[in-house]
Amino acid sequence: MSERDAARSSDAEFETVLRNWIEQALSPIGKFGDGTDSAKWVAAQFCSWWRQSLGVSLDDADASASHLSKELNQLGGWQSHGEAMEAICHLQDALADIRRCVGVPVEGCE
Repeated sequence: MSERDAARSSDAEFETVLRNWIEQALSPIGKFGDGTDSAKWVAAQFCSWWRQSLGVSLDDADASASHLSKELNQLGGWQSHGEAMEAICHLQDALADIRRCVGVPVEGCE
């Protein structure tokens, strides 16, 4: 799948998810109680869903970086592959920064 196709697929999924919550928020069936802001409810639902979806991808990326680090350590680690090991460290730091910025907890640490 090309990047353009993946972006279109992602956009379509976002639209579907948001459309469903907006329809729920506007539906007279199961109407919200007094004081409930439907726009805030939709935003909260979307953020929760997005964080879960993003968390799965971040977990996969973390696992891959960890696997690469272990493999390179078995092949001589920092002495033989210092630049690659440093790149993996930067990758792991960047993934942790993304988690913090978007509020996605580390797997198993909720």
